[in-house]
Amino acid sequence: MAAQAGRGGALVIGVDLPKDEATLVRAYDDVRGVTAAFDLNLLARINRELEGDFPLSAFRHRARWDARLSRVEMHLEAQEPLVAHAAGAAFGFEAGETIHTESAYKWEPRAFDALAAIAGWRAELTWTDERAWFAVKLYVAT
Repeated sequence: MAAQAGRGGALVIGVDLPKDEATLVRAYDDVRGVTAAFDLNLLARINRELEGDFPLSAFRHRARWDARLSRVEMHLEAQEPLVAHAAGAAFGFEAGETIHTESAYKWEPRAFDALAAIAGWRAELTWTDERAWFAVKLYVAT
């Protein structure tokens, strides 16, 4: 992106900042089940598009915080032993075994700036909300 923007080109990007574990898990395992429905839709699409037979009711959405990697992981956990099929292949699951479907990273501002620098961007400005849970950052291509 920096090369396409050219020297002096700008990038405005939103960054999700770290929060306490309870807040993060609540956000990704919400009581209304929005994230769970989104996650289970992966299996529904496999069934529809890859001739699968994954029983959606046999899986439960789980959100886990991995502090070492600073990310929330979304998993679909098998509630019972089963074998499902898709694209002509069979997949066996033990109860409790998961499919890791997504990682949502939470970035310390300096760490994100370092990542952006590797990609050819220099940090210019950062705006955050009053709790410092989210940031909008302005970068300039170097």
